[in-house]
Amino acid sequence: ITYVEDQITRGVYQTCHHNVKTTDPFTGVEKRITAVDIVGDDKGMPQRQEDPVLTPFGIKTFNFTISEVNYDATVEAQIKGQQQITMDVQTAIATAKKAEQQAITVAKEGEAAAAKAKWEQEVIKAKAVVEAQQALEVAQLDTKKAEQEKAAKILRAEGESEYKRKIISADGALEQKLATYKEVQAAWAQAFAEYKGPALVPAVVMAPREGNSGATGAQSLIDMLSAKTARDLALDMAVPAGGK
Repeated sequence: ITYVEDQITRGVYQTCHHNVKTTDPFTGVEKRITAVDIVGDDKGMPQRQEDPVLTPFGIKTFNFTISEVNYDATVEAQIKGQQQITMDVQTAIATAKKAEQQAITVAKEGEAAAAKAKWEQEVIKAKAVVEAQQALEVAQLDTKKAEQEKAAKILRAEGESEYKRKIISADGALEQKLATYKEVQAAWAQAFAEYKGPALVPAVVMAPREGNSGATGAQSLIDMLSAKTARDLALDMAVPAGGK
């Protein structure tokens, strides 16, 4: 406004144009533009290329303001085109930044999903390791238990064997032999009692000779079988002298 008011009062500036490099404030891209500079004199005051248009008419201005600027239709079209280009650039920048942020978000989400999957696998692995360790410990305990049971059975068997050995050494397993002898005798007696077949001994027996005990054939057979059983059992049925 100051420049415009000064030119209305004192005359239009003399200017020069030149190309300069600058950075676009929206895109940040370096570009070349046509800059306009006011030509100054040796004292730095602006030089005028036109006289003021209102001074010859005695018109003075003060508190100057700009309420409207009317451009040529061609300039208006250029301004609108540049505004549209600026908007398109801003939209493209915003879209690119949005896409970049989405790529970062997708990458982070992928990393998070991968980390989650990895830890889930670690949890499964840790659980499997614990279960395997427990199974191993149980198997080791079962093995120790089996070894202990085996040792206990061996000890019991050795104890029983030693007990039986001592019993046999002490009386020749007399009690067992007598029990067996008794069962054999009972079995023979039962067999003879239930026997229904032909006579086991001749129906006619000659009178015993002198010195004979007079035992029957059946009794002789029983005595013979009893003697055989006693011999098989190594059982001495004779009573020692003195009754011991």
